[in-house]
Amino acid sequence: MDSVYETQDQITADNADQKLTELADKVGVKGSDIAACAALPETQSRVQASVNLGQSLDVTGTPTLFINGRPVGVNANSYDALKQLVDFATKEK
Repeated sequence: MDSVYETQDQITADNADQKLTELADKVGVKGSDIAACAALPETQSRVQASVNLGQSLDVTGTPTLFINGRPVGVNANSYDALKQLVDFATKEK
């Protein structure tokens, strides 16, 4: 959701539930349903598993791209450079 990124400086740990619910409601999604889903133990467990996986792979931000198990700097590369890396990797196999 673009609005989350555009207002992330206004979202804090203390107001995250309220702000994210408001943002969801503004784009036509029922924010209270999303908040209820986020509060479920199984949702929290899945999110934590994803965080743990990222940490185990030394992921420090998003987006992060791996090609054949090697991290590639997404923000430092243009689309054409990334395409060349992928093309090279497919030929390498």
